[in-house]
Amino acid sequence: MSFFNSGSTMKSAGEANCLNTEVLQAQDFNPSDLVGFNTLQENKRLDDAINDPLSSLFLCQFSSCTVKIEVPSGKKNVEPTKFRVPDLL
Repeated sequence: MSFFNSGSTMKSAGEANCLNTEVLQAQDFNPSDLVGFNTLQENKRLDDAINDPLSSLFLCQFSSCTVKIEVPSGKKNVEPTKFRVPDLL
């Protein structure tokens, strides 16, 4: 609970439960896998990979595509506005 109540309001009870049930209690979880882990370093690696996707083994597993979404106008007789979102991973 000290993680959850550390003063940050950015964590939800659902996220804390998810950390517990999906990570810490997972059968393949091994605490020694986290030795040397640094969140800032891993976020930088992801940022660098986004800037140069071909150099990232992680991002090479994804493909990108363009999707079209429809956003409702909020009015009964007005058609939704269509938006194109390119290069979505």
